[in-house]
Amino acid sequence: MGKGHMIHSDNAIMSRLLGGWSTSGIFTAFSGLPVQITESGQVWGDGLQITTNSGMIPTTKLPDAGNNSVVPGSGGVGTTANPANGGTGLNIFSDPAAVYNSVRYVQLSSDTRSGRGNPLYGLGLWNMDASLGKATALTERVSMRLSLDFFNVFNHHNFNTPALSYTSKTSFGVIGSTLTPANRTNSARWIEFGLRIEF
Repeated sequence: MGKGHMIHSDNAIMSRLLGGWSTSGIFTAFSGLPVQITESGQVWGDGLQITTNSGMIPTTKLPDAGNNSVVPGSGGVGTTANPANGGTGLNIFSDPAAVYNSVRYVQLSSDTRSGRGNPLYGLGLWNMDASLGKATALTERVSMRLSLDFFNVFNHHNFNTPALSYTSKTSFGVIGSTLTPANRTNSARWIEFGLRIEF
């Protein structure tokens, strides 16, 4: 009789330890958004009321953005990323000077539109959030819920696509910041712990 009671007690303890677990996750991935290499906003005589910068005209097919490391820049293009001068070495183009020299200004005498009709695509992003939880009955009427929430569980860096201004030659294509999700103060991994008593 006493032995049977011990087995029942052990089973109850194991059930509380092994039961009630739950897990969930959200994986998000986006392709890059359209982005243009721009000149000033006064090509069509605007700028005072309409401040949208005009897109440069590409003279060849432009490459889409990528995360390229150890890119010092050349010819005065993208040189603020030069690691030798304290830069990150990150650029969305493997050869920013070649891309910079593959566009031209809008010519009012021959162009009927700006280059915004021929965008390239910026950096994509992906992120994984996960949650681990456990519900445990303490008594018939009282239970406890534990939760661990992981935001950016892999601590993956998503970089912002830089603005591509033709007049900002030295910073052309240079990656300078990471994407901060909404309701967050930085892009690094966050872990939150929660405890809830229900009765």
